[in-house]
Amino acid sequence: MGLFGPSKKFSQMLTPEQEYFASGTYQRTEEATRHSTDSRNRRHRQEQQQEAARVETENRRKQVTRAGTLRKRGGTLILDGGWQFATDKLPKGNLGGMTFKGHGLGDLTAKDLHDLAENHGPKCRCGIA
Repeated sequence: MGLFGPSKKFSQMLTPEQEYFASGTYQRTEEATRHSTDSRNRRHRQEQQQEAARVETENRRKQVTRAGTLRKRGGTLILDGGWQFATDKLPKGNLGGMTFKGHGLGDLTAKDLHDLAENHGPKCRCGIA
């Protein structure tokens, strides 16, 4: 027995490189790098999807040339005032007094109409949209 522990023969001792590979540290480093890259790619895809959704919402809202007021009666939304749309899917001109069920109007969603209405807005907590 050696001074501080069992003695090893020189032929049984590992080189520093062999100890590194035997410890498995390199595998953990590769996994961490791969995980970091995967999360970065996932975050990038998520940002692209959010940007595409934002552009789509902007394009939908550009269809409204003039906004009026919006009211809710039961499950029906009522457009009052001088709503005007610039789209071929909806009638053009003054649409005051038009009613529709809460899913939307053409490409516009109820949330789009709510955010554009004169008596409401994006930070309104009225519960319409």
